[in-house]
Amino acid sequence: MKRQDEAQLGAGCCAQQPEEKLQRSKKIQVLNVPATISDQRTLDKLTIHFQSHSNGGGEVLDVEYPARVAGRAFITFAKEEDADNVLKREQILKLDQQDYKLDVREVGGGETASDNVQVIEFVCTTLDTRGFPSKKARQLIHEHRFQIVSDWGYMVEIRGSFSSLKKLRRNLMDLIVPQPTRGVTGNGT
Repeated sequence: MKRQDEAQLGAGCCAQQPEEKLQRSKKIQVLNVPATISDQRTLDKLTIHFQSHSNGGGEVLDVEYPARVAGRAFITFAKEEDADNVLKREQILKLDQQDYKLDVREVGGGETASDNVQVIEFVCTTLDTRGFPSKKARQLIHEHRFQIVSDWGYMVEIRGSFSSLKKLRRNLMDLIVPQPTRGVTGNGT
């Protein structure tokens, strides 16, 4: 039932504005990200910083932090023009009464215009949290910015982007501790 309602809502929105131009998202690379605070707080600070119009920013679709390389993050803007505005300005991140100069750059090369169009698909799923360490699954749900649709104790229905769900799955798989088998012996007794 939900899917039909969402599909109808989406179809109605598209039908009302056929002349609207397709917006292209754009990802930038941020270097010199300070490691003075927790990863979650840094992620929040980066999101707020790059959403601020005073920094040239705009709507942020995704922040990838921490990255494989220390001190690096990736920011995806909903509009290419916002990313371009950020790239033209000096970026100073303020953390705990200190200023940190960020180095902002375009990401890679060789992308075609169609590569910059991003489709964000939202999904709902139910997660059984019984197999994970106490409260860790819920902490990861929060860190990946999922909306909790329903909560039935250990069963939680969540909603978020498909890419975030893949990241959440990887993190949850890292938490699974192999359970010892019971009642099986090597000599058949």
